[in-house]
Order: sequence, then C-alpha cells, then structure tokens
Amino acid sequence: MDNLDELLKLKKLLDDGIISEFEFEGLKKKILTANTNLKQPKTDSNNTIQVSSSFKNNKVEVVSKKSVVPKVILFIIISAIVITFFSIRYFAGTKNSNPHINDSNISKTIKISTPGSLEDLISIEERNTITSITVKGVIDGRDLMFLASLGSSRIRKIDLSEVKIVSTMLDDVLSDTHKYCAEDEIPYNTFTGGEFEQIILPRNLKVIGACAFLGCLKLKSIFIPAKVEEIQDAAFVSCQNLVEINVDKNNSKYLSIEGVLFEKDLKTLICCPSAKLGEFSIPNSVENVVHDAFYGSQLRKIDIPKSVINIGANAFDKCNNIIGHELDSLKTQ
Repeated sequence: MDNLDELLKLKKLLDDGIISEFEFEGLKKKILTANTNLKQPKTDSNNTIQVSSSFKNNKVEVVSKKSVVPKVILFIIISAIVITFFSIRYFAGTKNSNPHINDSNISKTIKISTPGSLEDLISIEERNTITSITVKGVIDGRDLMFLASLGSSRIRKIDLSEVKIVSTMLDDVLSDTHKYCAEDEIPYNTFTGGEFEQIILPRNLKVIGACAFLGCLKLKSIFIPAKVEEIQDAAFVSCQNLVEINVDKNNSKYLSIEGVLFEKDLKTLICCPSAKLGEFSIPNSVENVVHDAFYGSQLRKIDIPKSVINIGANAFDKCNNIIGHELDSLKTQ
C-alpha cells in the first residue's frame, strides 16, 4: 500500500509539471525496487505481479495473473494424448479392414453334415481373415469347388483329413456340361492355380484327378494317404515351390524316394517335385519316366540308368538348370 501512495504522489508531481516524464520513470523504478520493506504476496513460479506504466484517473493499475506457459504446455500434452489415441484407433481399424496387412494366423474348424453346404458356413468376412481351415464331415464336389475358389484369399492351409467325399454331378460352367465327381475323389483340375501352401488330403481318398494341383505355385509339400490307388496325369505339374511328395508307408500302389513319386514296384517314375535341388539319380529298376515327370525341375543334374526304356512327352521340358547338351541327351534317350 505504501508503494501505491508514493506512486500516486509521484504522478501528481508529473501532472503538475514539477517533474519531467523522464524523471518520473526513474523515480518510479526506484520506488518499486528500492523499498525492501515492501511485503510481497505469496507467489509460485507461475505467478507474477505486473504494474502497468499507464495511469488513468490518478490510479495505478496493478494486475496479477498466472503465467501462460504452463497452460500452453498442458494444452500440448493433452493434444498429443488425444491425437495418439485416435491415431491408434484409426490404424488399428485400417489394419483389421485389410487382412493382408495382418500377419496373425487365424484358424477355423467346420463340421459339415449336409454335402454342398460348406459355402454357407464360411462368411465373407471370414474368407478375408482366416488363414487356416479344417473341414470335418461329409462333403461333395460342390464343396471342393468352393474350397478351390478360396485359393486367392488369405487361406493358406486346408485340412481335409477327416472328410468323406461323396459322389455328385457338377455343372461345368466353361463347357456348359456336367462333370461327375466320384466318391473319394479329388476331380480333374480342382485346385489348379491355387495359392495354398499346404493341403492335407482326406484319409479315405482313393483318386487324385488329372491336373488336380496343376500350377499351385506356393504348395511346398504333399502327403499321399494310404488308400490312394490312382494318381492321374500331371497332378502336381508346375508347382514351382513343391519340394517333396511323400507317401504313407502303408500305401500299396505308390512310394516316395527322396521326395520323388514312384509306383510301388519302382518301375515307373511319376513326378519329381519342381523345387527339388541338386542332383538326382533315377533308380536302376525304373523303366518308365512318365510325361511331364521332371517338367520345370530345378535339379542341375539327372542321371538316367540304362534300365529306362520309355520317356514320356515333355518329361524334361523347362529344366533350366541343366546344361544344354546334357538336357538334349536326356530328351533323346
């Protein structure tokens, strides 16, 4: 209060012309700083006392206010939290809406009792999210065709080990005819061009139709069940990542040596997986190499014994890792 009285007196001297503006400012500064007996109000680091240099109606305006700096910092922090929260929600939603970004493995098991109804048991959303599907129960050719249609989806593994395939008549849209799907058979051209990495065949499967897995570029291995009694032409041709074809030891018709498929008596070589590397020597007992047997093989050397008397058409076509003259020799044997 003492300081305020002194400032008012000083202002009157200025108004009466007794002191100049310059002298007023100097004395005012001394009054505010020199009086050590002035009782200061309690303040923290965020509070200041401001005394304005303008006077109106012989009054000094004394303004007390909090510093704006902490408010600005608080505002920035709150804004950052809000932005982060909504960013997380946005990107999480984007990730879930695009299944190809999500690397998690999602499996689904379906038990089917009515053949031909599989399509109704897998929603559109599930087709775009699940990566592995296991089917159990009774299915027919319509269900196989539906599974084949999922070859371009996220599904990479199909387990059919516990299904029973019953016979049915299918409409062949391309030829506008009907196609018969026999009991315990995967018919002609079923999974052609699919992007599946693994397909587990039914335990009771008996027939694998021609070109059934033709061009399945991501298929890495296949296991032939014990009851399979017929594998038709070019069933596994052009599967560029197929490393091995294995056969159940109890199968009476086929066997596998080093991942290569033979008939049980070892007289006929049926298929060498395209992704098999290195060198391979055909067993001395082999007499027949079926057509397309080594088509697209990545082997760098193939030894053919004198026992081989028949080599089918295109058996060694597209074997690009084999030196030219050696490849010509293979084709003319």
